[in-house]
Formats: sequence, C-alpha cells, structure tokens
Amino acid sequence: MKKFLFSVAAMAMLVGCGSKDNNDPTPPPTPPNNTTTPQLKEVSYIYADFDSSGQGVSFNTDEDFLNDEQLKHYVFTLKDEQINYQYDAQGRITTLTFTQKHLNSVQTATIQYTANSIGNPLKTYPLNTDGNITGTKFSYNGKKQLLHDEDAQYTWENDNCVSGSFKFYRKTDYNLSYTSHLNKNNFLVGLLDVEEIGNYRDYFMSQIAIPRGKATKNLLQQVTSKIKDLPSDYIDKYSYTFNTDGTVKTIVQESVVSGRHSIGGDFIPSSKYTEKWNSLQTLIQNIQNRTEKRYTYKEVLKTNDRSVFRITSQTKVLKDKDNKPINLLVDKVIQYNIIFKEESGQRVIDKFETECTYSIHQNITYQLKY
Repeated sequence: MKKFLFSVAAMAMLVGCGSKDNNDPTPPPTPPNNTTTPQLKEVSYIYADFDSSGQGVSFNTDEDFLNDEQLKHYVFTLKDEQINYQYDAQGRITTLTFTQKHLNSVQTATIQYTANSIGNPLKTYPLNTDGNITGTKFSYNGKKQLLHDEDAQYTWENDNCVSGSFKFYRKTDYNLSYTSHLNKNNFLVGLLDVEEIGNYRDYFMSQIAIPRGKATKNLLQQVTSKIKDLPSDYIDKYSYTFNTDGTVKTIVQESVVSGRHSIGGDFIPSSKYTEKWNSLQTLIQNIQNRTEKRYTYKEVLKTNDRSVFRITSQTKVLKDKDNKPINLLVDKVIQYNIIFKEESGQRVIDKFETECTYSIHQNITYQLKY
C-alpha cells in the first residue's frame, strides 16, 4: 500500500536520523492504548529480500516464461535485522535504532511530539484530541477505531477490523481473520498491502510508532485479497508463541507476496484466438490428469462471457547473491483473461489477454523482547 500510514516510507517522513531532544514545553495528549501496552524493546528477524537486477528479460512464448529457472532479473539477499525502541514518560516511542547485522550498519531515527502533532523538523502530521493521527480524510468511530484514511475504508466487527478497501493504482479489497488470542500487545498491523513483503516487518519498522486509533481485540491470523474484483494468490498467515503474561514472544509469518515484476504475455492476433484457446484447453486437461506435472492450474472466474485462469510453475532459489542458503520458492504465474461475445448466434472470443507475474513465498520469524 503506497500510503504513508501503511508503508516503510512513513518512517522517512516521521523520523529524522541521529538524535534530537523534544524541547517543546507543551504537555502532550494522553497517548491512545499505551497505558496498558507492554513496552516492546527489541524485535529481530531474518528474511530473504529481493530486488530487480536491472537486466531486461523477455520470453518468446508462455512456455519459455514458465520454464525459466534462472530468474536473472532478480537479486536475492539474506538480511538479518534488529530494531530497538526507546519511549518517553507517556509511553510513546521516541527513538528507533535499526541494525542491519548483515551489513554491520546501525541507524537511529527519532520522533518528535507536540500537543497536537507528530513528526520531525521536515514533516509533521496533526493529532486529534484522542492523540490519533488525523486529517480531512481520516475518521474514527465512537470506539476510536479507524474507519477511513487517505484512500481506504475499513469495516469492524466484534472489535476486529475484518475488511478494507482502497483504490490507489488499482482497486484492492482485503479480508482479515483473527486468532482467539487476545491482543495484549495492542498491535494494529492495519491493512498492509499483501502484495508487498513486510506486513509485521513494516509494522515494526514504522507503523508501531504511528497512533491510528484503537487496536484490534484479537491477534491477526490471516489476510487475503481481491485485486480488481478477482481473488489474488497473495496471502499472509500468522502464528504466535507467548510469554507467561500473555504477551507475544514470537511471530511466524508465512506469506505469498507479489514479486513486483510483470512481463507482457504472448501477443495473440485475433486470427489465432481459437487456436490458442484450444491449445490451452489441451494443456489444462493434461495438468488435471497429471500427464503434465510441471505446471498447476487454477480457475479464477468463469461466466458465459468471461474466463480467467492461471497456470503456474515453481522454481526454488537455493542461495542468495552472496552464496548464503535461502531456499526461497518463486511462482511464475500466467493469468489468462478471455472475453467472449455473441456473433451470428455463436460464442466467439472477443479479447485474449495474458499477464506474466511472479509470486514469492516468504517465511519470517520475529523474536520479541521487552
């Protein structure tokens, strides 16, 4: 989600490098939720990051894309990170220290508060009388639960945020489910974009310091999404272990996220629509009867005038760019979107669209200390 509330970029706007004392004599508002929130002192985790290699890649056929094992346009890096927090007398985070152990790098960020704002010398955001971030596009319900922010709106049931919808460069709808465990940490992970690697990582890097209303009653268990009204393959699942006081000790995140890279599929002239459709039906049949074992098939939508399905193959990346083991699974996905029309009493193909994308399986274990 490319919004300051729900991205790592938020921290760049809200904090400044180095350290700086807050000399504002105005008494701050009472921070929301913090009176009962245990103060998290440290989070550490290891994960496999990925980025573009800058190499241009093209494929002559769909099969070339599905059978590609090199993934030369990606660079994979194993990262070992730790975040430490310091608080003021009101229980608000004032300093975050980011340690990248794999780079022997340490950076410090500070947050400044006044009676009605949060930020740094370069950028501030207003706070309402409850101490939550606000603005013309923000609204909360009577329980101080966030209902709207810049581009998104949220639905709450039983004191948990169960769905959300936003429009940025495309319409995305989320569904959230929860464990039976009470959220004693007052985590408010929010509707992070499940196409992006992060979620709890983004939360611990930035969102944890941003007051956005009352937290959910229970701990988040799963996030799924629809993109342009079609179910996506992206998913986040969470499991937890606990300390004796009920606070979270570890979080295990199992995700399938967007590889943030797409390639145009085969250009299919209209004269070849029927031939391509027939060849795909043969391929699908072979996948389903297991004579073709390299690929998987998933039907996404089927109506009288539209058929959407995905054919996927999988590659395992064994080592990162520094030859460290990562064992990362990468799905190569072709989505076919076929539109039909009636012509002379027969159903014929009107449009034949393909899109080649990548989905990356990412597992992260977060270790929490208080």
